[in-house]
Amino acid sequence: KQAASLAKDDRIAASELNAGPAKVVADIRTSTRYRRGHIPGAWFLTRAHLDRDEANLPAGEIVLVSDDTPYAELIARDLRSLGRTVRHLEGGMANWSGATETGLTALASVPDDIHVDPSDLDTTAQREREYRRYLDWEIGLIDMLDGDPAALWMK
Repeated sequence: KQAASLAKDDRIAASELNAGPAKVVADIRTSTRYRRGHIPGAWFLTRAHLDRDEANLPAGEIVLVSDDTPYAELIARDLRSLGRTVRHLEGGMANWSGATETGLTALASVPDDIHVDPSDLDTTAQREREYRRYLDWEIGLIDMLDGDPAALWMK
């Protein structure tokens, strides 16, 4: 079954976001995109545990920020089934011209939505730490498999 399309009334222009009563901005892009730049005060939210994570959002009308409209439609439907009022930022972050903030600043969901490739990390020290962690794990496999009857190739 397809999710219902977001009606024109369900969309909000970036220029209207700060007008009227305060809105709860929920950024549903990947955690990497959220970390690299989001609307100030936006919450990071994924669909994986929405029934649990929705309770971490403040009360109020939710405005979803997404670059993937079909995904936003699914989350909007799910949030409505939980009793929330939901709108979608028209055009996603591409239409946002205001200030942005970086980092994992407001988490409604745990940012475990993607595997982070060490080459995507911000600093050389972070990349080196993650590469070293992987190499330690890889080298440790030999000891982990020692004595495992399924590891016949080691004999």
